[in-house]
Amino acid sequence: MSDDLSDGSDDFLQKGFLGESAKLAIPALRRPLTSWFELVELVSAVLQTSLLNASRTVRGTSKDPAVLGTFVAFRSAHSLQAAILLAERGLITETRLLVRSLIENAFCMAALVTNPQEFLARFEEDAVASRKGLAGVILKKEIASPGSPDEAKVKAALVSFGKAKLMSIDDLADLGPLRKQYLLYRVISNDAAHPSATSLSRHMDVKPDKSGWIGYVSGPALEPERRQTLNDLALTAISIVVGFTELIADIKGNAEISELSERYQKLRLA
Repeated sequence: MSDDLSDGSDDFLQKGFLGESAKLAIPALRRPLTSWFELVELVSAVLQTSLLNASRTVRGTSKDPAVLGTFVAFRSAHSLQAAILLAERGLITETRLLVRSLIENAFCMAALVTNPQEFLARFEEDAVASRKGLAGVILKKEIASPGSPDEAKVKAALVSFGKAKLMSIDDLADLGPLRKQYLLYRVISNDAAHPSATSLSRHMDVKPDKSGWIGYVSGPALEPERRQTLNDLALTAISIVVGFTELIADIKGNAEISELSERYQKLRLA
């Protein structure tokens, strides 16, 4: 448990992050990272304003890059806001899960800007492949009773899906200029997305000499990991907003996010 809640208050022990003590700890958790929180909140504000403008002007079908990009931007705005709410409470594993999701959004946005036609073709094929995969699970796990009419329908659907293939995140990253961020995606997959040794170690009270562990840990993550996660969140969110404002030709928003990108670089090196 971090110093902010290390008094072992009954409120946190009984209610965890839903308790009043966790809410009261937010100012103390934000204080040493004020500059980082201000940055990600400003990025969120630029994205929100750009989305407001897009919702009034961007028209077309879901196969139009600008329309699909707007859908991705809405998803990103919600995830970014949720990540900020989690980060200020010190829920770092959960924040990093959202950063990972936002990296996928960033790859989509980058592909829509630089390689829209190939992305759209792969996106449609991926949707078919996903349905094909679900049909395969239904048959493999015998969710539809063997020999039943439902099973026959699923088998017919499976044939109709043909040879559609899923688009891996690795391949998606290669469709745009953000391929280097795939490494961060893989890091977060290991340290947060899955119940790996790395992610589970956050709940171990390790001995000072690293020779073993002596108990369990619950509470906000310590400052270094909170700082790194806000860094990752800012980098990813800025990448999304840069792409979106370029995609919908939001000149004002693009200029604002460029300024915030410069601010990020200075903060990162501070």
